[in-house]
Amino acid sequence: MMNISPSIGKILNRYGCDVTVKNGGKSVRTKAFISPLRYNSNQNYDSVRHKLGMRKTKLFLFIAPPDVLLDSEKSVIESENGKYTVKRCEKYYVKDNPIYVRAVLCAYREETRDDFESN
Repeated sequence: MMNISPSIGKILNRYGCDVTVKNGGKSVRTKAFISPLRYNSNQNYDSVRHKLGMRKTKLFLFIAPPDVLLDSEKSVIESENGKYTVKRCEKYYVKDNPIYVRAVLCAYREETRDDFESN
């Protein structure tokens, strides 16, 4: 079976945007796709419960080369279009070969009282 990982790498290099992935004190620059999740309007948002009520956060899909290391709730991704926090992440494999890493992102925000919706 032909390894398709190089083909996906070429597509990311050609059409992806420049991003910086930050994990703690380490930063890595790479190419990736970031786009809003559109598959279901009810699932485009992630509601987070806080003492002050519910806060809705728009979600994004992230696709990058398989060597990019991500950590849910800890990795931060920066691009010219915004700054994001990783909500969930996983590597996609064909047979035993990692093809790409994908993640669900939310916009990075410092929490303030104004960020909350009352229930």
